[in-house]
Amino acid sequence: MNSLPSQILNVGGNFQMTLLINDNLYLTEITKEYYMADLEKVIAYDKSQFWKLDEGLADILISINQSPNIQIIYSKKLTPKPDMFGMKRNSYLYIAYKKDIKEKLINTLKEIADLFEDDISIEEREPKINNRKVNEKLKGIGYFDNPNYHYINHIKIELVSFNIKEHERFFKELENKLAKL
Repeated sequence: MNSLPSQILNVGGNFQMTLLINDNLYLTEITKEYYMADLEKVIAYDKSQFWKLDEGLADILISINQSPNIQIIYSKKLTPKPDMFGMKRNSYLYIAYKKDIKEKLINTLKEIADLFEDDISIEEREPKINNRKVNEKLKGIGYFDNPNYHYINHIKIELVSFNIKEHERFFKELENKLAKL
């Protein structure tokens, strides 16, 4: 029996990920453990720095990530504070998943999208290597210093709306439904 070609990558700390060259990488117990440890670092990160987790998002991510079948690997929650370009009006989650839950996850996300009149997109994303330079101020957080952080199949769900209440409702629906997968 032929095995798929793979490579071992050290992703920081005591974690290593075996990456399949054919891009069929899905959430496993090992990758879930890595992403959960990284989330703990993000939550504990010094909030006085220029980068921080969006307000109100930590508890939502912890709740959703209780599911053994999915893992939020990147997120943004609209906050009423304008940035230098005016108020951004999008919120999103990038969700890694176990291979056998993919169809159920997509159907759940479609059900959530159907509850809103605002623009919601659902996009499947393949594993990719990050080409960003390591930011020394954010060293130790996987998204910023691990070029293989997004090297996993994941789905992005995004809400675009100026209505802040819709963003709150969006995250309540995501939390209620995704934590049960």
